[in-house]
Amino acid sequence: EGSKFKSKKEIMEEVIAKSKMFKAMKTKQREEDMEETDALDQAWRALSQTNAAAALLRPKGSRYETNAASKAMMSDADKTYDTLARELVFDAKAQAGERTLTKEELADLEQQRLEELEKGRMARETGGDDLED
Repeated sequence: EGSKFKSKKEIMEEVIAKSKMFKAMKTKQREEDMEETDALDQAWRALSQTNAAAALLRPKGSRYETNAASKAMMSDADKTYDTLARELVFDAKAQAGERTLTKEELADLEQQRLEELEKGRMARETGGDDLED
């Protein structure tokens, strides 16, 4: 670090050292993530084997609960939310706008506009008020 310029060998050694350091950090992080995932999996298995999570889980294949007991337990906010969610299905979808014109079409429109302006100018120049539309 004392010298201003480093040799090619020193630069390559630094690059290799940094690469190894980042690789080791990545491996360590991956191992920590796997340990945490395993711990969460074990906790979930323990929780699902007890009936503690039964109230939170629906039986497989049931999409909506429609029995009277579950509807009676719903709060007003839940009922309002369900109603709004069902109404959203019937809301009008966005309509497509006008398509983007090509350069040729834009040039044609500009040419037509200029021709109309020229006709108006010529009519004013000759003093006539009869513009053709």
